[in-house]
Amino acid sequence: MRRSRRRSRRRSLASAFEFGYRLADHGLDGLGISDGSRSPGGTVEIAYQPLRMGLIRRLFGLKALEPGWRDYEIAAAQFLEGLGFRCVEVGAGSSDGGVDVRVRGRLVGQVKAHQAKVGRPPLQQIAGVASAEGVNAVFFSRAGYTKTAVEWAVAGEVGLFTISFDGDHFDVRAVNRLGDRLRP
Repeated sequence: MRRSRRRSRRRSLASAFEFGYRLADHGLDGLGISDGSRSPGGTVEIAYQPLRMGLIRRLFGLKALEPGWRDYEIAAAQFLEGLGFRCVEVGAGSSDGGVDVRVRGRLVGQVKAHQAKVGRPPLQQIAGVASAEGVNAVFFSRAGYTKTAVEWAVAGEVGLFTISFDGDHFDVRAVNRLGDRLRP
């Protein structure tokens, strides 16, 4: 009996501190992307609900917590769904072969939530996976890209996006033409 109480307490604690996303009331397919969220510059806002603990932190004037890498992957998947892609899958995290988001038969993508700019080698990796599967490649980066990475992405046909967190939502912006033209 003690063992089950411990497990249920762990479950309740885990659910109390889970990350979650709230969906906008008037969104595209109910994905948290509102009709008015597209700016002329191509930025898309995705609503984000921080930890429940975040309310306590805001009440006491503490800085809000930054989302984790998994939240960036989910936001990238929601962005792709907002563009019209169906059956977007988010990778398992470990041993996913470098593919963080996938639309079977259409595209593979990688998401980097690092604070350093992404260089050419990760773009080459996802482009290699995409060519092996015969699909398109996309890449989402929190910090942006080096100049050589952006130049290589044009030749390697990789759509580039930046994804940033702005307090209560994620902003996704296309970096190159392939990103601008990405459609299902």
